[in-house]
Amino acid sequence: IHQSLTLLQKQLEKLGSSLLVLCGNPIEIFKKLNPNAIYANHDYEPAAIIRDKSVADAMVKSKIEFKTFKDQVIFEKEEVSKFICRKFYRFFVNYDITDEIERNIILPLAAIFRANNYEVLPVLKTLFGSKHFFDSENIGSMIKSPIDFYVGMIREMEPDFPQETRIYSYFMEDSRKLLSYMQQHLPDPPNVAGWPAYYQSPIYGRSWINSETLKIRASFTQSFIDKNAKQRYVSVGLDLIKYSSKIDGVSNPVKFIENVLKYTISLEPTKEYKTFLKKILLSNQENDYYWTDAWEAHKFKPDDESLRNIVEIRLSQFYKSILQIEEYNLH
Repeated sequence: IHQSLTLLQKQLEKLGSSLLVLCGNPIEIFKKLNPNAIYANHDYEPAAIIRDKSVADAMVKSKIEFKTFKDQVIFEKEEVSKFICRKFYRFFVNYDITDEIERNIILPLAAIFRANNYEVLPVLKTLFGSKHFFDSENIGSMIKSPIDFYVGMIREMEPDFPQETRIYSYFMEDSRKLLSYMQQHLPDPPNVAGWPAYYQSPIYGRSWINSETLKIRASFTQSFIDKNAKQRYVSVGLDLIKYSSKIDGVSNPVKFIENVLKYTISLEPTKEYKTFLKKILLSNQENDYYWTDAWEAHKFKPDDESLRNIVEIRLSQFYKSILQIEEYNLH
């Protein structure tokens, strides 16, 4: 501070002015100087806070303008709670924080954060239980991270995992490598801030998607459907008929499509896309019974390989179309 004041004094002297340095009770000094306005930086020590409040009160009585500003801190006062609540919001809800969301969501959450001595749980309970959290405008607003994409697909589709411990450990290690190819190398983030998708404004989650990672996602999806997602000593894939059998209305193409989309796509698909999926199940025929008869025939004779192939070929095209569209990468 002394060096800065000395430099400032020299600069003022060149302009024909000078610093006035006084020491004593600030209220008494200001009364003698009778200034039009006082400008100071915030002081964060307990004694200094009491002092500055007494000065502010005295200046109000004397009708002297008293303004204070942020000093050498990254965040001050309520800014810490607001900053962290914005982090929660962008991670769990939406990247975009408008003025309205700041006012109606972030500020109340920050107040809860401070009121609970900066405990995270009350904030998250409030956020997850709010009507805003389930607002339709927030559905499909975020891009799935590689782990969301990969683990989410496996949880949704429930493939058969290797049971032997050694083989299962290989599977998990190769899964980690696959995630690293998609630019989320667990457990090795690029730096202490984590992956840029969680903090890098303004792109956020869009950084997960580029020409290379999108190709890897599509490639894995295709191999997963074709039952040849190679994980060292074992191939992991989806049993299309076993999985489809769990879907309500599987023999009815319209109900089947609606129920599959409900569990896999967060956004409401267009009517044209549903028609496209239906054509796949019907092999480009017009009547629904082309799918119904094919499914029921296989169900009646499950050991008939030709009947099984008819159903599997259609289901393969059907699920590849769903898991490879842009909307599947959103949640």
